Amino acid sequence: MTEQSKEALAFTSSVLQMVFETEDEPLLFERFIDLVKAYTGSFAVGIRLLKSDGLISYVAQKGFPTDFLEQENNLSLVDDECMCISVVRGDVAHSAPFFTDGGSFYVNGTTKFLATVTEEEKGKTRNACNRAGYESVALIPMRLDKEIIGLVQLVSKESEKFPISIVKVLESAALALASAHQRILATKALKHEREKLRALSSRLAEVEERERKQIAEDLHDNVGQYLAVAKMKAQRGGASEVVDLLDKAIAQTRQLTSELMSPVLYELGLAAALEQLVEDKRKLLDTNISLSLSGDFSPIPLNMAIVLFKAVRELLVNVGKHAKANIVGLSLVMEPTRLVVTVIDDGVGLRENSKEGFGLFNIRERVMSIGGEVTINSCAQKGTCVELIVPNRWSESP
Repeated sequence: MTEQSKEALAFTSSVLQMVFETEDEPLLFERFIDLVKAYTGSFAVGIRLLKSDGLISYVAQKGFPTDFLEQENNLSLVDDECMCISVVRGDVAHSAPFFTDGGSFYVNGTTKFLATVTEEEKGKTRNACNRAGYESVALIPMRLDKEIIGLVQLVSKESEKFPISIVKVLESAALALASAHQRILATKALKHEREKLRALSSRLAEVEERERKQIAEDLHDNVGQYLAVAKMKAQRGGASEVVDLLDKAIAQTRQLTSELMSPVLYELGLAAALEQLVEDKRKLLDTNISLSLSGDFSPIPLNMAIVLFKAVRELLVNVGKHAKANIVGLSLVMEPTRLVVTVIDDGVGLRENSKEGFGLFNIRERVMSIGGEVTINSCAQKGTCVELIVPNRWSESP
Protein backbone atom coordinates (compact mmCIF):
# COMPACT_ATOMS: atom_id res chain seq x y z
CA MET A 1 0.00 0.00 0.00
CA THR A 2 1.38 3.40 -0.98
CA GLU A 3 1.79 6.23 1.50
CA GLN A 4 -0.98 8.14 -0.31
CA SER A 5 -3.35 5.19 0.09
CA LYS A 6 -2.51 4.90 3.78
CA GLU A 7 -3.28 8.59 4.30
CA ALA A 8 -6.57 8.25 2.42
CA LEU A 9 -7.55 5.21 4.48
CA ALA A 10 -6.66 6.92 7.74
CA PHE A 11 -8.64 10.02 6.75
CA THR A 12 -11.68 8.01 5.71
CA SER A 13 -11.56 5.98 8.91
CA SER A 14 -11.34 9.15 11.01
CA VAL A 15 -14.29 10.71 9.18
CA LEU A 16 -16.47 7.63 9.60
CA GLN A 17 -15.67 7.37 13.30
CA MET A 18 -16.27 11.09 13.80
CA VAL A 19 -19.66 11.23 12.04
CA PHE A 20 -20.77 8.14 13.95
CA GLU A 21 -19.86 9.61 17.34
CA THR A 22 -20.94 13.23 16.86
CA GLU A 23 -24.51 14.23 17.73
CA ASP A 24 -24.13 18.03 17.61
CA GLU A 25 -24.37 19.66 14.18
CA PRO A 26 -21.95 22.60 14.68
CA LEU A 27 -19.43 20.23 16.23
CA LEU A 28 -19.91 17.80 13.32
CA PHE A 29 -19.03 20.49 10.79
CA GLU A 30 -16.12 21.80 12.85
CA ARG A 31 -14.55 18.36 13.25
CA PHE A 32 -15.09 17.54 9.58
CA ILE A 33 -13.34 20.74 8.49
CA ASP A 34 -10.41 20.02 10.81
CA LEU A 35 -10.00 16.53 9.34
CA VAL A 36 -10.19 17.84 5.75
CA LYS A 37 -7.65 20.60 6.41
CA ALA A 38 -5.27 18.14 8.01
CA TYR A 39 -5.64 15.64 5.15
CA THR A 40 -5.41 18.07 2.23
CA GLY A 41 -3.31 20.94 3.59
CA SER A 42 -5.98 23.38 2.40
CA PHE A 43 -5.68 27.08 3.08
CA ALA A 44 -9.42 27.25 3.86
CA VAL A 45 -12.36 24.88 4.00
CA GLY A 46 -16.03 25.77 4.13
CA ILE A 47 -19.33 23.91 4.23
CA ARG A 48 -22.31 25.41 2.42
CA LEU A 49 -25.89 24.17 2.82
CA LEU A 50 -28.76 24.84 0.45
CA LYS A 51 -31.63 26.73 2.08
CA SER A 52 -35.29 26.56 1.17
CA ASP A 53 -35.05 30.05 -0.38
CA GLY A 54 -32.39 28.91 -2.87
CA LEU A 55 -29.42 30.44 -1.07
CA ILE A 56 -26.28 28.43 -0.38
CA SER A 57 -24.73 29.79 2.78
CA TYR A 58 -21.72 28.90 4.88
CA VAL A 59 -22.72 27.01 8.00
CA ALA A 60 -19.10 26.45 9.00
CA GLN A 61 -15.67 27.45 7.71
CA LYS A 62 -12.04 27.88 8.69
CA GLY A 63 -9.48 30.00 6.92
CA PHE A 64 -11.55 32.30 4.71
CA PRO A 65 -11.01 36.03 5.35
CA THR A 66 -13.94 38.18 6.48
CA ASP A 67 -14.25 40.18 3.25
CA PHE A 68 -14.45 36.98 1.20
CA LEU A 69 -17.15 35.56 3.44
CA GLU A 70 -19.19 38.76 3.34
CA GLN A 71 -19.06 38.69 -0.45
CA GLU A 72 -19.67 34.97 -0.92
CA ASN A 73 -21.88 33.92 1.98
CA ASN A 74 -25.32 34.00 0.37
CA LEU A 75 -25.03 32.89 -3.23
CA SER A 76 -28.36 32.37 -4.97
CA LEU A 77 -29.28 29.50 -7.27
CA VAL A 78 -31.55 31.95 -9.06
CA ASP A 79 -29.49 35.12 -9.33
CA ASP A 80 -25.84 34.03 -9.33
CA GLU A 81 -23.61 32.05 -11.66
CA CYS A 82 -20.46 30.35 -10.49
CA MET A 83 -19.03 26.87 -10.03
CA CYS A 84 -20.50 26.57 -6.52
CA ILE A 85 -23.95 27.15 -8.01
CA SER A 86 -23.32 24.66 -10.83
CA VAL A 87 -22.21 21.95 -8.40
CA VAL A 88 -25.21 22.39 -6.10
CA ARG A 89 -27.57 22.41 -9.07
CA GLY A 90 -25.90 19.28 -10.40
CA ASP A 91 -25.38 21.23 -13.61
CA VAL A 92 -22.01 19.74 -14.53
CA ALA A 93 -20.49 18.36 -17.72
CA HIS A 94 -19.01 15.04 -16.66
CA SER A 95 -16.96 14.86 -19.84
CA ALA A 96 -15.10 18.08 -18.96
CA PRO A 97 -11.68 17.49 -17.37
CA PHE A 98 -12.48 19.65 -14.33
CA PHE A 99 -15.64 17.70 -13.34
CA THR A 100 -15.79 14.22 -11.86
CA ASP A 101 -18.39 11.51 -12.36
CA GLY A 102 -19.51 12.28 -8.82
CA GLY A 103 -20.36 15.88 -9.76
CA SER A 104 -17.37 17.58 -8.14
CA PHE A 105 -15.45 20.49 -9.63
CA TYR A 106 -11.70 20.75 -9.14
CA VAL A 107 -8.98 22.85 -10.66
CA ASN A 108 -5.33 23.14 -9.63
CA GLY A 109 -4.50 26.41 -11.36
CA THR A 110 -7.34 28.90 -11.59
CA THR A 111 -5.23 31.46 -13.46
CA LYS A 112 -4.30 28.95 -16.16
CA PHE A 113 -7.87 27.68 -16.23
CA LEU A 114 -9.35 31.14 -16.78
CA ALA A 115 -6.80 31.79 -19.55
CA THR A 116 -8.54 29.03 -21.56
CA VAL A 117 -11.98 30.63 -21.13
CA THR A 118 -13.36 33.34 -23.42
CA GLU A 119 -14.07 36.80 -22.03
CA GLU A 120 -17.77 36.24 -22.64
CA GLU A 121 -17.70 33.02 -20.57
CA LYS A 122 -15.69 34.76 -17.84
CA GLY A 123 -18.37 37.43 -17.65
CA LYS A 124 -21.02 34.83 -16.90
CA THR A 125 -19.36 33.67 -13.69
CA ARG A 126 -18.06 35.42 -10.60
CA ASN A 127 -14.49 34.04 -10.47
CA ALA A 128 -14.29 35.08 -6.82
CA CYS A 129 -11.79 32.38 -5.80
CA ASN A 130 -9.27 33.42 -8.44
CA ARG A 131 -9.66 37.09 -7.53
CA ALA A 132 -8.99 36.16 -3.90
CA GLY A 133 -5.70 34.50 -4.96
CA TYR A 134 -6.79 30.86 -4.68
CA GLU A 135 -5.10 28.73 -7.34
CA SER A 136 -6.41 25.32 -6.27
CA VAL A 137 -10.15 24.90 -5.75
CA ALA A 138 -12.28 21.83 -5.11
CA LEU A 139 -16.07 21.83 -4.72
CA ILE A 140 -17.48 18.53 -3.45
CA PRO A 141 -21.28 17.99 -3.47
CA MET A 142 -23.03 16.77 -0.33
CA ARG A 143 -25.53 14.19 -1.53
CA LEU A 144 -28.49 12.39 -0.03
CA ASP A 145 -29.33 9.78 -2.64
CA LYS A 146 -29.91 11.91 -5.75
CA GLU A 147 -30.51 15.16 -3.87
CA ILE A 148 -27.67 17.66 -3.40
CA ILE A 149 -28.06 19.49 -0.09
CA GLY A 150 -24.84 21.53 -0.12
CA LEU A 151 -21.14 21.32 -0.81
CA VAL A 152 -17.69 21.24 0.76
CA GLN A 153 -15.39 23.97 -0.56
CA LEU A 154 -11.60 23.69 -0.39
CA VAL A 155 -9.14 26.35 -1.56
CA SER A 156 -5.39 26.83 -1.55
CA LYS A 157 -3.12 29.58 -2.77
CA GLU A 158 -0.77 26.90 -4.07
CA SER A 159 -1.22 25.09 -7.37
CA GLU A 160 -1.69 21.32 -7.70
CA LYS A 161 -3.07 20.81 -4.21
CA PHE A 162 -6.16 18.74 -5.04
CA PRO A 163 -5.42 15.88 -7.46
CA ILE A 164 -8.28 13.65 -8.61
CA SER A 165 -7.31 10.95 -6.11
CA ILE A 166 -7.92 13.31 -3.18
CA VAL A 167 -11.15 14.60 -4.72
CA LYS A 168 -12.48 11.04 -4.97
CA VAL A 169 -11.72 10.43 -1.30
CA LEU A 170 -13.42 13.70 -0.38
CA GLU A 171 -16.53 12.69 -2.33
CA SER A 172 -16.94 9.64 -0.10
CA ALA A 173 -16.33 11.77 2.99
CA ALA A 174 -18.96 14.31 1.85
CA LEU A 175 -21.50 11.50 1.48
CA ALA A 176 -20.83 10.48 5.09
CA LEU A 177 -21.12 14.11 6.20
CA ALA A 178 -24.46 14.57 4.44
CA SER A 179 -25.85 11.39 6.00
CA ALA A 180 -24.68 12.43 9.47
CA HIS A 181 -26.19 15.89 9.00
CA GLN A 182 -29.51 14.33 8.03
CA ARG A 183 -29.38 11.94 10.99
CA ILE A 184 -28.79 14.81 13.42
CA LEU A 185 -31.69 16.78 11.95
CA ALA A 186 -33.95 13.73 12.20
CA THR A 187 -32.87 13.14 15.80
CA LYS A 188 -33.60 16.79 16.67
CA ALA A 189 -37.02 16.56 15.03
CA LEU A 190 -37.78 13.34 16.89
CA LYS A 191 -36.67 14.88 20.18
CA HIS A 192 -38.85 17.91 19.51
CA GLU A 193 -41.86 15.70 18.76
CA ARG A 194 -41.25 13.70 21.94
CA GLU A 195 -41.14 16.91 23.95
CA LYS A 196 -44.40 18.02 22.33
CA LEU A 197 -45.95 14.66 23.16
CA ARG A 198 -44.81 14.93 26.77
CA ALA A 199 -46.28 18.42 27.00
CA LEU A 200 -49.47 17.22 25.33
CA SER A 201 -49.71 14.27 27.70
CA SER A 202 -49.29 16.59 30.66
CA ARG A 203 -51.97 18.98 29.44
CA LEU A 204 -54.36 16.14 28.62
CA ALA A 205 -53.82 14.74 32.11
CA GLU A 206 -54.76 18.13 33.53
CA VAL A 207 -57.86 18.26 31.32
CA GLU A 208 -58.89 14.77 32.42
CA GLU A 209 -58.35 15.74 36.05
CA ARG A 210 -60.57 18.78 35.57
CA GLU A 211 -63.26 16.57 34.04
CA ARG A 212 -63.05 14.09 36.93
CA LYS A 213 -63.28 16.99 39.38
CA GLN A 214 -66.31 18.33 37.58
CA ILE A 215 -68.02 14.93 37.68
CA ALA A 216 -67.28 14.62 41.41
CA GLU A 217 -68.68 18.11 42.05
CA ASP A 218 -71.82 17.33 40.04
CA LEU A 219 -72.36 14.12 41.99
CA HIS A 220 -71.80 15.89 45.31
CA ASP A 221 -73.73 19.07 44.62
CA ASN A 222 -76.72 17.48 42.91
CA VAL A 223 -77.24 13.74 43.30
CA GLY A 224 -75.55 13.64 46.71
CA GLN A 225 -77.63 16.52 48.02
CA TYR A 226 -80.87 15.00 46.78
CA LEU A 227 -80.08 11.67 48.46
CA ALA A 228 -79.01 13.32 51.73
CA VAL A 229 -82.22 15.33 51.94
CA ALA A 230 -84.25 12.25 50.94
CA LYS A 231 -82.69 10.34 53.83
CA MET A 232 -83.65 13.11 56.25
CA LYS A 233 -87.20 13.22 54.90
CA ALA A 234 -87.51 9.44 55.12
CA GLN A 235 -86.46 9.54 58.77
CA ARG A 236 -89.26 12.05 59.41
CA GLY A 237 -91.83 10.04 57.50
CA GLY A 238 -92.25 12.38 54.50
CA ALA A 239 -92.77 9.65 51.89
CA SER A 240 -94.08 11.87 49.07
CA GLU A 241 -91.19 14.31 49.44
CA VAL A 242 -88.74 11.40 49.44
CA VAL A 243 -90.21 10.10 46.19
CA ASP A 244 -89.90 13.57 44.63
CA LEU A 245 -86.26 13.89 45.72
CA LEU A 246 -85.43 10.40 44.47
CA ASP A 247 -87.02 11.28 41.12
CA LYS A 248 -84.79 14.33 40.93
CA ALA A 249 -81.72 12.25 41.84
CA ILE A 250 -82.57 9.70 39.15
CA ALA A 251 -83.12 12.46 36.58
CA GLN A 252 -79.84 14.11 37.53
CA THR A 253 -78.04 10.75 37.29
CA ARG A 254 -79.47 10.22 33.82
CA GLN A 255 -78.47 13.73 32.84
CA LEU A 256 -74.93 13.18 34.10
CA THR A 257 -74.75 9.84 32.26
CA SER A 258 -75.91 11.54 29.09
CA GLU A 259 -73.33 14.28 29.57
CA LEU A 260 -70.57 11.69 29.89
CA MET A 261 -71.71 9.70 26.86
CA SER A 262 -75.08 9.73 25.15
CA PRO A 263 -76.63 6.27 24.67
CA VAL A 264 -78.42 7.75 21.65
CA LEU A 265 -75.05 8.31 19.99
CA TYR A 266 -74.33 4.58 20.03
CA GLU A 267 -77.82 3.54 19.02
CA LEU A 268 -78.94 6.18 16.51
CA GLY A 269 -75.81 8.09 15.50
CA LEU A 270 -74.36 11.59 15.69
CA ALA A 271 -77.29 13.58 14.32
CA ALA A 272 -79.82 12.10 16.75
CA ALA A 273 -77.43 12.48 19.69
CA LEU A 274 -76.90 16.16 18.89
CA GLU A 275 -80.65 16.70 18.58
CA GLN A 276 -81.06 15.33 22.09
CA LEU A 277 -78.08 17.33 23.37
CA VAL A 278 -79.50 20.56 21.95
CA GLU A 279 -82.90 19.86 23.50
CA ASP A 280 -81.31 19.21 26.91
CA LYS A 281 -79.17 22.35 26.70
CA ARG A 282 -82.15 24.50 25.72
CA LYS A 283 -83.86 23.53 28.99
CA LEU A 284 -80.72 23.71 31.10
CA LEU A 285 -79.38 27.02 29.76
CA ASP A 286 -82.74 28.63 28.96
CA THR A 287 -81.17 29.78 25.69
CA ASN A 288 -82.42 29.76 22.11
CA ILE A 289 -80.30 27.03 20.49
CA SER A 290 -80.98 26.14 16.86
CA LEU A 291 -79.82 23.00 15.07
CA SER A 292 -79.35 22.67 11.31
CA LEU A 293 -78.49 19.35 9.66
CA SER A 294 -77.56 19.03 5.98
CA GLY A 295 -76.49 15.71 4.49
CA ASP A 296 -76.31 12.04 5.38
CA PHE A 297 -74.40 11.50 8.62
CA SER A 298 -75.00 7.76 8.99
CA PRO A 299 -71.66 6.72 7.40
CA ILE A 300 -69.61 8.61 10.01
CA PRO A 301 -67.49 6.08 11.96
CA LEU A 302 -68.32 5.78 15.66
CA ASN A 303 -64.88 6.93 16.84
CA MET A 304 -65.24 10.18 14.88
CA ALA A 305 -68.84 10.65 16.02
CA ILE A 306 -67.76 10.31 19.66
CA VAL A 307 -65.04 12.95 19.23
CA LEU A 308 -67.39 15.38 17.50
CA PHE A 309 -70.18 14.83 20.03
CA LYS A 310 -67.82 15.53 22.95
CA ALA A 311 -66.44 18.59 21.18
CA VAL A 312 -69.89 20.07 20.55
CA ARG A 313 -70.96 19.28 24.12
CA GLU A 314 -67.85 21.06 25.46
CA LEU A 315 -68.50 24.07 23.22
CA LEU A 316 -72.11 24.36 24.40
CA VAL A 317 -70.94 24.07 28.02
CA ASN A 318 -68.50 26.94 27.38
CA VAL A 319 -71.27 29.02 25.83
CA GLY A 320 -73.46 28.43 28.87
CA LYS A 321 -70.71 29.32 31.32
CA HIS A 322 -69.00 32.24 29.66
CA ALA A 323 -70.65 33.62 26.51
CA LYS A 324 -73.75 35.32 27.97
CA ALA A 325 -75.37 34.56 24.62
CA ASN A 326 -79.02 34.98 23.68
CA ILE A 327 -78.83 32.97 20.47
CA VAL A 328 -76.71 29.90 19.73
CA GLY A 329 -76.55 28.07 16.41
CA LEU A 330 -75.28 24.55 15.76
CA SER A 331 -74.98 23.25 12.21
CA LEU A 332 -73.65 20.08 10.60
CA VAL A 333 -72.99 20.16 6.87
CA MET A 334 -71.78 17.07 5.02
CA GLU A 335 -69.88 18.32 1.98
CA PRO A 336 -68.44 16.01 -0.72
CA THR A 337 -64.95 16.04 0.79
CA ARG A 338 -65.47 17.07 4.40
CA LEU A 339 -67.82 17.41 7.35
CA VAL A 340 -68.16 20.91 8.82
CA VAL A 341 -69.57 21.35 12.32
CA THR A 342 -70.20 24.96 13.34
CA VAL A 343 -71.11 26.39 16.73
CA ILE A 344 -71.85 30.13 16.69
CA ASP A 345 -73.17 32.49 19.35
CA ASP A 346 -73.90 36.18 19.80
CA GLY A 347 -72.20 36.42 23.19
CA VAL A 348 -69.38 38.48 24.60
CA GLY A 349 -66.63 36.75 22.59
CA LEU A 350 -63.39 35.21 23.76
CA ARG A 351 -60.52 36.96 25.48
CA GLU A 352 -57.32 36.54 23.47
CA ASN A 353 -55.66 34.45 26.18
CA SER A 354 -58.65 32.10 26.43
CA LYS A 355 -58.46 30.83 22.86
CA GLU A 356 -56.11 28.09 24.01
CA GLY A 357 -57.72 27.36 27.36
CA PHE A 358 -58.16 23.84 28.64
CA GLY A 359 -61.55 23.29 27.01
CA LEU A 360 -60.59 24.55 23.57
CA PHE A 361 -57.20 22.84 23.81
CA ASN A 362 -58.94 19.56 24.56
CA ILE A 363 -61.29 20.04 21.62
CA ARG A 364 -58.48 20.95 19.23
CA GLU A 365 -56.32 17.96 20.18
CA ARG A 366 -59.17 15.48 19.93
CA VAL A 367 -60.32 16.78 16.56
CA MET A 368 -56.74 16.66 15.29
CA SER A 369 -56.56 13.02 16.43
CA ILE A 370 -59.17 12.13 13.77
CA GLY A 371 -57.43 14.18 11.08
CA GLY A 372 -59.49 17.32 11.49
CA GLU A 373 -58.85 20.94 12.37
CA VAL A 374 -60.47 23.62 14.50
CA THR A 375 -60.88 27.27 13.53
CA ILE A 376 -61.95 29.94 16.01
CA ASN A 377 -63.15 33.43 15.09
CA SER A 378 -64.14 35.72 17.91
CA CYS A 379 -64.49 39.45 18.55
CA ALA A 380 -65.24 41.21 21.82
CA GLN A 381 -68.99 41.73 22.24
CA LYS A 382 -69.63 40.24 18.78
CA GLY A 383 -69.77 36.55 19.58
CA THR A 384 -67.76 33.52 18.64
CA CYS A 385 -67.76 31.07 15.73
CA VAL A 386 -65.99 27.72 16.09
CA GLU A 387 -65.70 25.32 13.15
CA LEU A 388 -64.72 21.66 13.41
CA ILE A 389 -63.63 20.46 9.97
CA VAL A 390 -63.04 16.75 9.36
CA PRO A 391 -62.02 15.30 5.96
CA ASN A 392 -64.55 12.83 4.55
CA ARG A 393 -62.29 9.78 4.40
CA TRP A 394 -64.95 7.23 5.36
CA SER A 395 -66.51 7.49 1.88
CA GLU A 396 -63.26 6.73 0.06
CA SER A 397 -63.05 3.46 -1.78
CA PRO A 398 -60.78 0.87 -0.11
